[in-house]
Amino acid sequence: MKQRIILFDGLCNFCNSWVNLILRHDNQNKFDLISLHTEKGKLLLRQIGFHEHFMDSIILIEDDKYLIKSDAVLKIITAMKGLWKMGYFLYIVPRKIRNRIYDLIASKRHKLHPNKADSCKL
Repeated sequence: MKQRIILFDGLCNFCNSWVNLILRHDNQNKFDLISLHTEKGKLLLRQIGFHEHFMDSIILIEDDKYLIKSDAVLKIITAMKGLWKMGYFLYIVPRKIRNRIYDLIASKRHKLHPNKADSCKL
């Protein structure tokens, strides 16, 4: 089985709500979830060529490759069971447009869940 690691901002309540969603729907434990704020998260960031303070995107690491932004989100949701598979239809939207929407949401994520988490649930 492929190793799939999701790196996320563990101090962001909006990001943590997505982590909770993944935990509820990942019945087969396809993903390992690691906060970008942990030593392991920072090490993985450096290994794939990002600065250890990079917090701008969710990152999916799958074997030797990584995906960020909307590509990571779509890969994650389409790997889950049920209606999440319908996320495949979002691939018809050009990446440039999907990432603009992703960036808009990411820039407002702290306003969507205004209280900063004291710690990561994981």
